[in-house]
Amino acid sequence: MNFIEFCKGMKKHFGITNGVNKFVSRIFVVAPETGIMDIIKFDAWLHKKHGEYEERGMSMANLVETEYGAITSKFVKEALGLND
Repeated sequence: MNFIEFCKGMKKHFGITNGVNKFVSRIFVVAPETGIMDIIKFDAWLHKKHGEYEERGMSMANLVETEYGAITSKFVKEALGLND
């Protein structure tokens, strides 16, 4: 996934248009195969939006699938470099 695809996906799936750069992993710059998304910053954003979902027995993957659907879950996995 390249930066433009990532930006389009973040807008489509999460409504994020400004500040997408903050979700880009620094490692991606030197190792694109690792995935473009910074999991720590994305997790922090999810916590701001949905609270402490772990206390409800949910993982990040569970939350994304439940709240945003399978297509968004696939996008996040691809952005994280977790291709099935």
